Amino acid sequence: MTLGRRDRAPSTVHGDAPEGWDVAEIEELPAQRVRARGAARPRLGALLAASAGVVLLAGGVGLLGGRAASEPTSASATKVSPSPTSPSATTPPEVVQPLVTPTIPCPDTDDTVVPGVILQVGDVQTPGIVDVINWHGRPGASGAPDAPPGPPTKDRIEVRSDLTSVLSTTDEACAVGWEITLGGPDGSAVLESIGIPAVNPDMARQNRFELPLWQYRGNDYELEAVLVYPHVVIHARWPIRILPFQPPTTLLLSDNRSIPVSPGCNLLLSFGGGGVERLYPCGFDVVSAPPVTGVEPRAQLAFSFSEGWDVEPGGVVCGTLTGTNFEEDTETTCGLDEPVLDPSAPFRAPSRAGTWTMAISACAIQNLADAYNEACGTWYTTLRVRS
Repeated sequence: MTLGRRDRAPSTVHGDAPEGWDVAEIEELPAQRVRARGAARPRLGALLAASAGVVLLAGGVGLLGGRAASEPTSASATKVSPSPTSPSATTPPEVVQPLVTPTIPCPDTDDTVVPGVILQVGDVQTPGIVDVINWHGRPGASGAPDAPPGPPTKDRIEVRSDLTSVLSTTDEACAVGWEITLGGPDGSAVLESIGIPAVNPDMARQNRFELPLWQYRGNDYELEAVLVYPHVVIHARWPIRILPFQPPTTLLLSDNRSIPVSPGCNLLLSFGGGGVERLYPCGFDVVSAPPVTGVEPRAQLAFSFSEGWDVEPGGVVCGTLTGTNFEEDTETTCGLDEPVLDPSAPFRAPSRAGTWTMAISACAIQNLADAYNEACGTWYTTLRVRS
């Protein structure tokens, strides 16, 4: 999820800011994996230090019901109306353009409660284990109120890669700064982070955070979030296990005999939760040259995927393979039977004797009750057509 500006501009000081105050720059940080120092727990010191500053500054400018500007006490003090040439009369106040706007409109801040945080994976919601780090809300008899209760069990939450994963705040409360991380055995990864707007928290507010957890499937993690509100800073965590995902496998048959198939470098796996990745990143046409299989001229072939995946055929072309580079032969007839009604996408081997590589383009479709996944691209097989 991209937040903020792609090109960073120099920090500026708002004209209406008190003298000596600077405006903190908000920086976009993409998801990246970093090496942990010691334990794999994310480093939160910088964010927490900044959060204390925004709470104090917020109180100073009246966001928390802080002090108002003092009235003149001198008997000679009088109100002066701006003249027609006065800058305040001719120049409108600077309008702050928010860098991040909330997914759902922000309600009025309730400075008597600690907001909770919920991890939602598909239709399953799990509240986080919340700790209060800094409390500057309305004082009570016992200080900060209790944090919202966490989940009843400490077992790891299983997260499917093909479902949308979202962190949401209770009552749509809007944070003005945040850092969301994954801590694992090999270090920690920053999923989303935005700095603290020191003078005007309206520069960034959010109450929904979509997480690209599909990128980290197959391992156990501690999902952690530090959220800064005008009156409180909280730390929430969830022990999670991001489940692996099994891409489809291919099956090419001729007279009930299996023929080897090699995947192409262009295969894209698309998850129902929104993630897209290349299955076999490489700079050629095919991952590796498939072994040669002998067949009869015009032999019937049937291409399909593993159980649970339907085939959506694209086309079949014949050519030659030099190493891992494919070149189409436009003079050789090779294609799908018409009309294509069979779900196994039947087609035929070339009629001309020789060794040919067939490029089979198709999509594998997995249509589940709660997710729609697909893998699209090209697969290759090499046939020796007997004379």
